[in-house]
Amino acid sequence: MSLQGFSVKLSRQILIAAGTIYAIILAIASWKHVFWRDETQAWLLARDSHSPLSLVHNVRYEGTPPLWHFVLYFISHFTLNPGWMKIPNYIFSVAAAALIFSATKLPLWVRFGFVFSYFILFEYAVIDRDYMIGVLLLLATLTIFKNDRSDFRISIALSLAALTSLPALVVAVCLYPVHLAPVISQWDISKPGRWLRALSPKKTLTLIFFSACVLASLAIIRPPDGASTFLGHGQWVKLLRVMKFSNFTEAYLPAPDSFYFWNSSFFSLLGRFASTIVGFVLAVTLCFWLRCKQAKYFFIITSSLLMGEMAVTKMFAMRHVGWLFIVFLLSVIIQSEDDFRHTSPETSQTSAWRSAFLAGILIVQVGTGIFAIILSLRHPFSPSKQLTIFLQQQHLDHSPIVFLPDYIGGAVLAYLQRPTAYSTERRTQSSFMIWDKVEMRPHELPTKQELFLAAENGTNPVLITEGPLTNRQMSDLGMKFVAKFDGALNASDHYFVYK
Repeated sequence: MSLQGFSVKLSRQILIAAGTIYAIILAIASWKHVFWRDETQAWLLARDSHSPLSLVHNVRYEGTPPLWHFVLYFISHFTLNPGWMKIPNYIFSVAAAALIFSATKLPLWVRFGFVFSYFILFEYAVIDRDYMIGVLLLLATLTIFKNDRSDFRISIALSLAALTSLPALVVAVCLYPVHLAPVISQWDISKPGRWLRALSPKKTLTLIFFSACVLASLAIIRPPDGASTFLGHGQWVKLLRVMKFSNFTEAYLPAPDSFYFWNSSFFSLLGRFASTIVGFVLAVTLCFWLRCKQAKYFFIITSSLLMGEMAVTKMFAMRHVGWLFIVFLLSVIIQSEDDFRHTSPETSQTSAWRSAFLAGILIVQVGTGIFAIILSLRHPFSPSKQLTIFLQQQHLDHSPIVFLPDYIGGAVLAYLQRPTAYSTERRTQSSFMIWDKVEMRPHELPTKQELFLAAENGTNPVLITEGPLTNRQMSDLGMKFVAKFDGALNASDHYFVYK
Protein backbone atom coordinates (compact mmCIF):
# COMPACT_ATOMS: atom_id res chain seq x y z
CA MET A 1 0.00 0.00 0.00
CA SER A 2 1.34 3.43 -0.92
CA LEU A 3 1.93 6.09 1.71
CA GLN A 4 -0.91 8.18 0.30
CA GLY A 5 -3.29 5.21 0.39
CA PHE A 6 -2.30 4.46 3.99
CA SER A 7 -2.92 8.11 4.93
CA VAL A 8 -6.38 8.05 3.35
CA LYS A 9 -7.26 4.81 5.12
CA LEU A 10 -6.02 6.17 8.47
CA SER A 11 -8.03 9.37 8.01
CA ARG A 12 -11.15 7.33 7.24
CA GLN A 13 -10.67 5.24 10.38
CA ILE A 14 -10.16 8.36 12.49
CA LEU A 15 -13.37 9.89 11.09
CA ILE A 16 -15.33 6.70 11.79
CA ALA A 17 -14.01 6.63 15.36
CA ALA A 18 -14.82 10.33 15.90
CA GLY A 19 -18.30 9.90 14.43
CA THR A 20 -18.93 6.91 16.69
CA ILE A 21 -17.79 8.87 19.75
CA TYR A 22 -20.08 11.75 18.80
CA ALA A 23 -23.04 9.41 18.31
CA ILE A 24 -22.47 7.67 21.66
CA ILE A 25 -22.01 10.91 23.62
CA LEU A 26 -25.11 12.41 22.05
CA ALA A 27 -27.15 9.24 22.66
CA ILE A 28 -26.31 9.27 26.39
CA ALA A 29 -26.87 13.03 26.75
CA SER A 30 -30.17 12.87 24.84
CA TRP A 31 -31.38 9.95 26.95
CA LYS A 32 -30.61 11.90 30.15
CA HIS A 33 -32.07 15.18 28.87
CA VAL A 34 -35.20 16.47 30.60
CA PHE A 35 -37.54 18.55 28.45
CA TRP A 36 -38.40 22.13 29.23
CA ARG A 37 -41.52 23.97 28.17
CA ASP A 38 -40.42 25.27 24.76
CA GLU A 39 -39.56 21.77 23.57
CA THR A 40 -42.87 20.29 24.67
CA GLN A 41 -44.87 23.23 23.30
CA ALA A 42 -44.13 21.87 19.83
CA TRP A 43 -44.96 18.32 20.98
CA LEU A 44 -48.32 19.29 22.53
CA LEU A 45 -49.23 21.39 19.52
CA ALA A 46 -48.52 18.48 17.17
CA ARG A 47 -50.17 15.94 19.49
CA ASP A 48 -53.40 17.89 19.87
CA SER A 49 -53.79 19.05 16.26
CA HIS A 50 -56.48 16.87 14.72
CA SER A 51 -55.26 17.11 11.13
CA PRO A 52 -52.38 18.56 9.09
CA LEU A 53 -54.54 21.58 8.27
CA SER A 54 -55.30 22.06 11.95
CA LEU A 55 -51.57 21.86 12.63
CA VAL A 56 -50.80 24.61 10.11
CA HIS A 57 -53.56 26.74 11.67
CA ASN A 58 -52.13 26.32 15.18
CA VAL A 59 -48.52 26.91 14.12
CA ARG A 60 -49.45 30.40 12.91
CA TYR A 61 -49.12 31.60 16.51
CA GLU A 62 -45.61 30.15 16.94
CA GLY A 63 -43.64 32.52 14.71
CA THR A 64 -41.97 29.57 12.97
CA PRO A 65 -42.56 27.43 9.85
CA PRO A 66 -44.16 24.01 10.45
CA LEU A 67 -41.75 21.31 9.18
CA TRP A 68 -40.54 20.22 12.64
CA HIS A 69 -44.13 20.18 13.87
CA PHE A 70 -45.09 17.89 10.99
CA VAL A 71 -42.33 15.48 12.05
CA LEU A 72 -43.74 15.48 15.59
CA TYR A 73 -47.30 15.24 14.29
CA PHE A 74 -46.72 11.81 12.77
CA ILE A 75 -44.80 10.57 15.82
CA SER A 76 -47.31 11.88 18.39
CA HIS A 77 -50.18 10.15 16.61
CA PHE A 78 -48.48 6.80 17.24
CA THR A 79 -47.43 7.39 20.84
CA LEU A 80 -48.16 9.84 23.66
CA ASN A 81 -44.69 9.43 25.15
CA PRO A 82 -42.78 12.69 24.46
CA GLY A 83 -39.47 10.83 24.78
CA TRP A 84 -39.90 9.67 21.19
CA MET A 85 -39.35 13.29 20.15
CA LYS A 86 -35.65 12.77 20.86
CA ILE A 87 -35.21 10.19 18.10
CA PRO A 88 -35.67 12.38 15.00
CA ASN A 89 -33.50 15.17 16.40
CA TYR A 90 -30.83 12.60 17.27
CA ILE A 91 -30.90 11.29 13.70
CA PHE A 92 -30.70 14.82 12.28
CA SER A 93 -27.76 15.63 14.57
CA VAL A 94 -25.74 12.52 13.72
CA ALA A 95 -26.45 13.08 10.00
CA ALA A 96 -25.30 16.72 10.28
CA ALA A 97 -22.09 15.60 12.00
CA ALA A 98 -21.53 13.05 9.22
CA LEU A 99 -21.91 15.78 6.59
CA ILE A 100 -19.35 17.97 8.35
CA PHE A 101 -16.96 15.02 8.54
CA SER A 102 -17.54 14.42 4.81
CA ALA A 103 -16.30 17.93 3.91
CA THR A 104 -13.00 16.51 2.68
CA LYS A 105 -11.58 19.89 1.66
CA LEU A 106 -11.42 20.85 5.35
CA PRO A 107 -8.51 19.67 7.53
CA LEU A 108 -9.41 16.91 10.00
CA TRP A 109 -8.94 19.13 13.05
CA VAL A 110 -11.33 21.73 11.64
CA ARG A 111 -14.00 19.10 11.03
CA PHE A 112 -13.53 17.76 14.57
CA GLY A 113 -13.82 21.28 15.98
CA PHE A 114 -17.09 22.02 14.24
CA VAL A 115 -18.68 18.65 15.02
CA PHE A 116 -17.84 18.88 18.74
CA SER A 117 -18.65 22.60 18.95
CA TYR A 118 -21.18 23.79 21.49
CA PHE A 119 -24.03 24.24 19.02
CA ILE A 120 -23.58 21.00 17.07
CA LEU A 121 -22.84 18.90 20.18
CA PHE A 122 -25.33 20.38 22.65
CA GLU A 123 -27.51 23.39 21.90
CA TYR A 124 -29.10 22.12 18.69
CA ALA A 125 -28.49 18.39 19.27
CA VAL A 126 -29.46 17.65 22.89
CA ILE A 127 -32.21 20.26 23.14
CA ASP A 128 -34.99 19.12 20.83
CA ARG A 129 -36.13 22.07 18.77
CA ASP A 130 -36.60 22.88 15.09
CA TYR A 131 -33.02 24.04 14.51
CA MET A 132 -30.93 20.94 13.77
CA ILE A 133 -33.17 19.78 10.93
CA GLY A 134 -32.52 23.14 9.24
CA VAL A 135 -28.77 22.89 9.86
CA LEU A 136 -28.77 19.42 8.30
CA LEU A 137 -30.57 20.55 5.15
CA LEU A 138 -28.28 23.56 4.71
CA LEU A 139 -25.18 21.42 5.13
CA ALA A 140 -26.55 18.98 2.57
CA THR A 141 -26.60 21.68 -0.11
CA LEU A 142 -22.84 22.26 0.32
CA THR A 143 -21.74 18.64 0.66
CA ILE A 144 -23.67 15.73 -0.84
CA PHE A 145 -25.70 17.81 -3.31
CA LYS A 146 -23.00 20.24 -4.46
CA ASN A 147 -22.35 18.36 -7.74
CA ASP A 148 -26.01 17.86 -8.64
CA ARG A 149 -26.20 19.29 -12.13
CA SER A 150 -29.99 19.02 -12.24
CA ASP A 151 -30.21 21.40 -9.24
CA PHE A 152 -33.30 19.52 -8.14
CA ARG A 153 -31.98 18.10 -4.87
CA ILE A 154 -30.31 21.38 -3.91
CA SER A 155 -33.57 23.24 -4.46
CA ILE A 156 -35.51 20.68 -2.43
CA ALA A 157 -33.01 20.85 0.45
CA LEU A 158 -33.04 24.67 0.56
CA SER A 159 -36.83 24.76 0.20
CA LEU A 160 -37.27 22.36 3.13
CA ALA A 161 -34.72 24.33 5.17
CA ALA A 162 -36.83 27.44 4.63
CA LEU A 163 -39.74 25.55 6.22
CA THR A 164 -37.90 24.70 9.45
CA SER A 165 -37.27 27.97 11.30
CA LEU A 166 -37.02 31.70 10.71
CA PRO A 167 -33.18 31.80 10.97
CA ALA A 168 -32.90 28.82 8.59
CA LEU A 169 -35.22 30.65 6.19
CA VAL A 170 -32.89 33.67 6.19
CA VAL A 171 -29.82 31.49 5.61
CA ALA A 172 -31.51 29.48 2.84
CA VAL A 173 -32.50 32.64 0.97
CA CYS A 174 -28.90 33.85 1.13
CA LEU A 175 -27.43 30.47 0.20
CA TYR A 176 -29.55 30.07 -2.92
CA PRO A 177 -27.60 32.73 -4.89
CA VAL A 178 -24.36 30.90 -3.99
CA HIS A 179 -25.87 27.83 -5.60
CA LEU A 180 -26.88 29.88 -8.66
CA ALA A 181 -23.48 31.61 -8.96
CA PRO A 182 -22.29 29.54 -11.94
CA VAL A 183 -25.44 30.55 -13.82
CA ILE A 184 -25.28 34.21 -12.80
CA SER A 185 -21.68 34.43 -14.00
CA GLN A 186 -22.93 33.68 -17.51
CA TRP A 187 -25.45 36.50 -17.51
CA ASP A 188 -24.88 39.46 -19.81
CA ILE A 189 -27.33 42.27 -19.11
CA SER A 190 -26.77 43.69 -22.59
CA LYS A 191 -27.88 40.36 -24.08
CA PRO A 192 -31.01 39.22 -22.22
CA GLY A 193 -31.51 36.28 -24.55
CA ARG A 194 -28.17 34.84 -23.48
CA TRP A 195 -28.84 34.88 -19.74
CA LEU A 196 -32.36 33.62 -20.27
CA ARG A 197 -30.90 30.61 -22.07
CA ALA A 198 -28.41 30.16 -19.22
CA LEU A 199 -31.34 29.96 -16.79
CA SER A 200 -32.59 26.59 -18.03
CA PRO A 201 -36.20 25.37 -17.61
CA LYS A 202 -35.11 23.05 -14.78
CA LYS A 203 -33.40 25.90 -12.94
CA THR A 204 -36.44 28.09 -13.48
CA LEU A 205 -38.81 25.46 -12.06
CA THR A 206 -36.62 24.82 -9.04
CA LEU A 207 -36.36 28.57 -8.40
CA ILE A 208 -40.16 28.88 -8.58
CA PHE A 209 -40.53 25.96 -6.15
CA PHE A 210 -38.05 27.52 -3.71
CA SER A 211 -39.80 30.89 -3.93
CA ALA A 212 -43.14 29.24 -3.21
CA CYS A 213 -41.75 27.58 -0.06
CA VAL A 214 -40.24 30.87 1.14
CA LEU A 215 -43.54 32.71 0.62
CA ALA A 216 -45.46 29.91 2.36
CA SER A 217 -43.10 30.13 5.35
CA LEU A 218 -43.48 33.90 5.56
CA ALA A 219 -47.26 33.58 5.39
CA ILE A 220 -47.26 31.11 8.28
CA ILE A 221 -44.73 33.04 10.37
CA ARG A 222 -46.76 36.23 10.18
CA PRO A 223 -49.11 36.13 13.19
CA PRO A 224 -52.88 36.29 12.53
CA ASP A 225 -54.86 39.42 13.33
CA GLY A 226 -55.23 39.82 17.05
CA ALA A 227 -52.25 37.59 17.82
CA SER A 228 -49.29 38.68 19.84
CA THR A 229 -46.49 39.43 17.45
CA PHE A 230 -42.94 38.20 17.55
CA LEU A 231 -42.18 40.43 14.58
CA GLY A 232 -42.73 43.86 16.08
CA HIS A 233 -45.14 45.11 13.39
CA GLY A 234 -45.34 48.87 13.19
CA GLN A 235 -42.31 49.40 15.42
CA TRP A 236 -39.02 51.01 14.49
CA VAL A 237 -36.06 48.92 15.56
CA LYS A 238 -33.28 50.81 17.26
CA LEU A 239 -30.03 50.75 15.30
CA LEU A 240 -28.14 49.77 18.44
CA ARG A 241 -30.22 46.62 18.68
CA VAL A 242 -29.58 45.75 15.03
CA MET A 243 -25.84 46.30 15.45
CA LYS A 244 -25.64 44.24 18.63
CA PHE A 245 -22.14 42.87 18.12
CA SER A 246 -22.24 41.11 21.48
CA ASN A 247 -24.26 38.51 19.54
CA PHE A 248 -21.03 37.59 17.73
CA THR A 249 -19.23 37.18 21.04
CA GLU A 250 -21.88 34.82 22.39
CA ALA A 251 -22.12 32.87 19.12
CA TYR A 252 -18.39 32.37 18.49
CA LEU A 253 -17.11 32.34 22.08
CA PRO A 254 -20.00 30.81 24.08
CA ALA A 255 -18.02 30.42 27.30
CA PRO A 256 -20.54 30.33 30.20
CA ASP A 257 -20.43 32.57 33.25
CA SER A 258 -21.62 30.06 35.86
CA PHE A 259 -22.91 26.58 36.64
CA TYR A 260 -26.21 27.64 35.06
CA PHE A 261 -24.45 27.84 31.71
CA TRP A 262 -27.46 27.90 29.43
CA ASN A 263 -28.04 31.30 27.79
CA SER A 264 -25.17 32.75 29.83
CA SER A 265 -21.94 34.36 28.66
CA PHE A 266 -18.63 34.84 30.42
CA PHE A 267 -18.20 38.15 28.62
CA SER A 268 -21.31 39.54 30.31
CA LEU A 269 -19.27 39.57 33.52
CA LEU A 270 -16.92 42.05 31.83
CA GLY A 271 -19.80 44.35 30.95
CA ARG A 272 -21.89 44.95 27.84
CA PHE A 273 -19.33 47.35 26.36
CA ALA A 274 -16.48 44.79 26.52
CA SER A 275 -18.67 42.07 24.96
CA THR A 276 -19.64 44.45 22.15
CA ILE A 277 -16.01 45.37 21.42
CA VAL A 278 -14.96 41.70 21.32
CA GLY A 279 -17.88 40.92 18.98
CA PHE A 280 -17.03 43.82 16.67
CA VAL A 281 -13.38 42.75 16.46
CA LEU A 282 -14.51 39.18 15.71
CA ALA A 283 -16.88 40.31 12.96
CA VAL A 284 -14.31 42.54 11.25
CA THR A 285 -11.56 39.91 11.51
CA LEU A 286 -13.82 37.25 10.01
CA CYS A 287 -14.54 39.51 7.04
CA PHE A 288 -10.79 39.57 6.32
CA TRP A 289 -10.38 35.91 7.22
CA LEU A 290 -12.64 34.85 4.33
CA ARG A 291 -10.86 35.40 1.01
CA CYS A 292 -13.32 33.76 -1.38
CA LYS A 293 -15.80 36.37 -2.64
CA GLN A 294 -18.74 33.99 -2.50
CA ALA A 295 -17.94 33.01 1.10
CA LYS A 296 -17.24 36.61 2.15
CA TYR A 297 -20.42 38.08 0.65
CA PHE A 298 -22.53 35.21 1.93
CA PHE A 299 -21.09 35.67 5.43
CA ILE A 300 -21.55 39.45 5.55
CA ILE A 301 -25.05 39.56 4.05
CA THR A 302 -26.43 36.59 5.97
CA SER A 303 -24.93 37.66 9.31
CA SER A 304 -26.33 41.17 8.84
CA LEU A 305 -29.79 39.85 8.03
CA LEU A 306 -29.74 37.51 11.03
CA MET A 307 -28.77 40.37 13.32
CA GLY A 308 -31.65 42.38 11.89
CA GLU A 309 -34.03 39.44 12.33
CA MET A 310 -33.03 39.05 15.98
CA ALA A 311 -33.41 42.78 16.55
CA VAL A 312 -36.93 42.82 15.10
CA THR A 313 -38.09 39.69 16.93
CA LYS A 314 -36.26 40.72 20.13
CA MET A 315 -34.88 37.19 20.47
CA PHE A 316 -31.25 37.06 21.59
CA ALA A 317 -31.04 33.74 23.45
CA MET A 318 -28.14 31.40 22.74
CA ARG A 319 -30.24 29.27 20.36
CA HIS A 320 -30.90 32.38 18.25
CA VAL A 321 -27.41 33.90 18.15
CA GLY A 322 -25.99 30.44 17.43
CA TRP A 323 -27.12 30.81 13.84
CA LEU A 324 -24.30 33.32 13.36
CA PHE A 325 -21.90 30.46 14.07
CA ILE A 326 -23.78 28.17 11.65
CA VAL A 327 -23.33 30.83 8.95
CA PHE A 328 -19.60 30.79 9.70
CA LEU A 329 -19.54 27.00 9.38
CA LEU A 330 -21.21 27.20 5.96
CA SER A 331 -18.85 30.01 4.92
CA VAL A 332 -15.81 27.94 5.88
CA ILE A 333 -17.06 25.05 3.73
CA ILE A 334 -17.57 27.40 0.77
CA GLN A 335 -14.11 28.85 1.39
CA SER A 336 -12.53 25.38 1.51
CA GLU A 337 -13.91 24.52 -1.92
CA ASP A 338 -12.40 27.70 -3.35
CA ASP A 339 -9.04 27.07 -1.61
CA PHE A 340 -8.95 23.60 -3.13
CA ARG A 341 -9.44 24.99 -6.64
CA HIS A 342 -7.13 27.99 -6.28
CA THR A 343 -3.85 27.77 -4.42
CA SER A 344 -1.45 30.69 -4.41
CA PRO A 345 1.52 32.09 -2.45
CA GLU A 346 -0.93 34.37 -0.66
CA THR A 347 -2.81 31.34 0.62
CA SER A 348 0.29 29.78 2.20
CA GLN A 349 1.49 33.10 3.63
CA THR A 350 -1.78 33.81 5.43
CA SER A 351 -2.60 30.23 6.46
CA ALA A 352 -0.70 30.47 9.76
CA TRP A 353 -2.66 33.33 11.32
CA ARG A 354 -5.89 32.09 9.76
CA SER A 355 -5.36 28.62 11.26
CA ALA A 356 -4.51 30.10 14.66
CA PHE A 357 -7.57 32.34 14.59
CA LEU A 358 -9.88 29.47 13.64
CA ALA A 359 -8.25 27.18 16.21
CA GLY A 360 -8.92 29.75 18.96
CA ILE A 361 -12.63 29.88 18.12
CA LEU A 362 -12.98 26.11 17.88
CA ILE A 363 -11.10 25.50 21.15
CA VAL A 364 -13.63 27.68 23.00
CA GLN A 365 -16.52 25.99 21.16
CA VAL A 366 -15.33 22.46 21.93
CA GLY A 367 -14.50 23.33 25.54
CA THR A 368 -17.97 24.80 26.08
CA GLY A 369 -19.62 21.86 24.31
CA ILE A 370 -17.86 19.32 26.53
CA PHE A 371 -18.61 21.42 29.63
CA ALA A 372 -22.31 21.51 28.70
CA ILE A 373 -22.44 17.76 28.07
CA ILE A 374 -20.75 16.92 31.40
CA LEU A 375 -23.12 19.13 33.37
CA SER A 376 -26.17 17.81 31.50
CA LEU A 377 -25.15 14.26 32.46
CA ARG A 378 -24.80 15.21 36.12
CA HIS A 379 -27.77 17.53 36.53
CA PRO A 380 -31.28 17.72 34.99
CA PHE A 381 -31.83 20.41 32.41
CA SER A 382 -35.29 21.13 33.85
CA PRO A 383 -37.08 20.07 37.07
CA SER A 384 -40.22 19.22 35.05
CA LYS A 385 -39.73 15.44 35.22
CA GLN A 386 -38.96 15.55 38.93
CA LEU A 387 -42.21 17.44 39.48
CA THR A 388 -44.07 14.90 37.33
CA ILE A 389 -42.77 12.00 39.44
CA PHE A 390 -43.76 13.85 42.62
CA LEU A 391 -47.33 14.38 41.39
CA GLN A 392 -47.61 10.70 40.51
CA GLN A 393 -46.22 9.57 43.87
CA GLN A 394 -48.62 11.87 45.73
CA HIS A 395 -51.53 10.67 43.54
CA LEU A 396 -52.09 14.22 42.34
CA ASP A 397 -51.52 13.51 38.64
CA HIS A 398 -55.23 12.98 37.99
CA SER A 399 -56.36 15.93 40.13
CA PRO A 400 -57.38 19.23 38.51
CA ILE A 401 -54.19 21.21 37.85
CA VAL A 402 -53.74 24.94 37.35
CA PHE A 403 -50.43 26.38 36.14
CA LEU A 404 -49.69 30.02 36.77
CA PRO A 405 -48.73 31.38 34.31
CA ASP A 406 -50.15 28.88 31.82
CA TYR A 407 -46.98 28.42 29.80
CA ILE A 408 -44.93 26.81 32.59
CA GLY A 409 -46.98 23.61 32.42
CA GLY A 410 -46.11 22.29 28.97
CA ALA A 411 -43.35 19.85 29.96
CA VAL A 412 -45.34 18.52 32.93
CA LEU A 413 -48.44 17.92 30.79
CA ALA A 414 -46.33 16.10 28.21
CA TYR A 415 -44.62 13.87 30.78
CA LEU A 416 -47.97 13.09 32.46
CA GLN A 417 -49.38 12.33 28.99
CA ARG A 418 -52.30 14.39 30.21
CA PRO A 419 -54.64 16.03 27.68
CA THR A 420 -55.16 19.41 29.38
CA ALA A 421 -54.86 21.61 32.43
CA TYR A 422 -57.14 24.46 33.46
CA SER A 423 -56.20 27.91 32.16
CA THR A 424 -57.24 30.78 34.42
CA GLU A 425 -56.43 33.17 31.57
CA ARG A 426 -58.90 31.54 29.18
CA ARG A 427 -61.15 29.92 31.82
CA THR A 428 -61.11 26.64 30.00
CA GLN A 429 -59.06 23.46 29.65
CA SER A 430 -56.08 23.75 27.29
CA SER A 431 -52.73 22.12 26.52
CA PHE A 432 -50.44 24.04 24.14
CA MET A 433 -50.08 27.81 24.30
CA ILE A 434 -51.74 30.14 21.84
CA TRP A 435 -49.59 33.24 21.83
CA ASP A 436 -52.34 35.76 21.23
CA LYS A 437 -53.25 38.94 23.10
CA VAL A 438 -54.94 36.96 25.88
CA GLU A 439 -51.82 34.98 26.65
CA MET A 440 -49.52 38.00 26.44
CA ARG A 441 -51.43 40.07 29.00
CA PRO A 442 -49.72 40.67 32.35
CA HIS A 443 -50.32 37.56 34.47
CA GLU A 444 -52.23 38.32 37.64
CA LEU A 445 -52.99 36.03 40.55
CA PRO A 446 -56.55 34.66 40.16
CA THR A 447 -59.15 35.10 42.86
CA LYS A 448 -60.28 32.14 44.96
CA GLN A 449 -63.49 31.96 42.94
CA GLU A 450 -61.61 32.00 39.60
CA LEU A 451 -59.18 29.36 40.80
CA PHE A 452 -61.82 26.92 41.95
CA LEU A 453 -63.56 27.01 38.59
CA ALA A 454 -60.99 24.33 37.85
CA ALA A 455 -62.39 22.01 40.54
CA GLU A 456 -63.82 18.74 39.24
CA ASN A 457 -66.25 16.42 41.06
CA GLY A 458 -65.59 18.19 44.34
CA THR A 459 -61.81 17.80 44.00
CA ASN A 460 -59.91 21.01 44.64
CA PRO A 461 -57.19 21.91 42.13
CA VAL A 462 -53.44 21.69 42.53
CA LEU A 463 -51.86 25.10 41.90
CA ILE A 464 -48.36 25.15 40.40
CA THR A 465 -46.74 28.57 40.10
CA GLU A 466 -43.51 29.94 38.65
CA GLY A 467 -42.75 31.99 41.77
CA PRO A 468 -43.56 31.64 45.48
CA LEU A 469 -46.81 32.93 46.96
CA THR A 470 -46.82 35.10 50.06
CA ASN A 471 -48.59 33.96 53.22
CA ARG A 472 -51.32 36.50 52.49
CA GLN A 473 -51.84 35.14 48.96
CA MET A 474 -51.97 31.54 50.20
CA SER A 475 -54.53 32.55 52.81
CA ASP A 476 -56.68 34.40 50.24
CA LEU A 477 -56.64 31.37 47.92
CA GLY A 478 -57.12 28.81 50.69
CA MET A 479 -53.91 27.05 49.62
CA LYS A 480 -50.99 25.47 51.49
CA PHE A 481 -47.43 25.14 50.27
CA VAL A 482 -46.56 21.53 49.33
CA ALA A 483 -43.22 21.43 47.50
CA LYS A 484 -40.66 23.38 45.49
CA PHE A 485 -38.68 22.22 42.44
CA ASP A 486 -35.78 24.15 40.91
CA GLY A 487 -31.99 24.06 40.76
CA ALA A 488 -31.81 22.63 37.25
CA LEU A 489 -29.42 23.84 34.53
CA ASN A 490 -32.22 25.85 32.95
CA ALA A 491 -32.28 28.54 35.61
CA SER A 492 -35.57 29.97 34.34
CA ASP A 493 -37.56 26.85 35.34
CA HIS A 494 -39.05 26.97 38.86
CA TYR A 495 -42.10 25.17 40.23
CA PHE A 496 -43.95 25.88 43.50
CA VAL A 497 -46.74 23.44 44.33
CA TYR A 498 -49.79 24.37 46.42
CA LYS A 499 -52.85 22.36 47.43
